[in-house]
Amino acid sequence: MSIDLFNPHEVDTYYHQVEPALRSKVEELHHHGYTKATEEEIWKCLKKKRWKKIDQIRLYQMVSDIMTLTVHEYMSFITQENYKNNDWFAEFEENRQQ
Repeated sequence: MSIDLFNPHEVDTYYHQVEPALRSKVEELHHHGYTKATEEEIWKCLKKKRWKKIDQIRLYQMVSDIMTLTVHEYMSFITQENYKNNDWFAEFEENRQQ
């Protein structure tokens, strides 16, 4: 394995190397009005969506993936995560008990 090829399951160890690209993407999303975007959420999105089924990835490919992440892809990921993580009936049950 070449020194610049990374196993996607170990990409977290390279987070610090791509932080400038992540910060740039956060600034871009903030500029477009998505002020709650964070470096961590972008990283999580890429790990789950783009790097999930890749055997090996190069550092420049990671940076390219960060920089080409679209608002639509990011918002779609955030929406899906919110649907998975929220208990949609908790509020209904709480109101019903009152």
